Amino acid sequence: MLKLINIKIDDESIEADYYPESEKETAYIKLYFDGRTVSKPLQGYEINYPIKAKWGLREIIKDLSNGKEIPKERLVMWY
Repeated sequence: MLKLINIKIDDESIEADYYPESEKETAYIKLYFDGRTVSKPLQGYEINYPIKAKWGLREIIKDLSNGKEIPKERLVMWY
């Protein structure tokens, strides 16, 4: 589980900070619409969490295309 916060979008990208699990420090992800990704994960959370954060940003983009507003935060869960 992770929580996306500080979600921002512009003409070329969407970005957010995120808390993996119950961490107090944030990691960062930026997804460019041309497919590039910039990620600064926390140590110990390098593998699965950036992928799930990217998935969460893609879901926000999908919601925006359906007329929803940018959320203040988004919880991403998987099992």
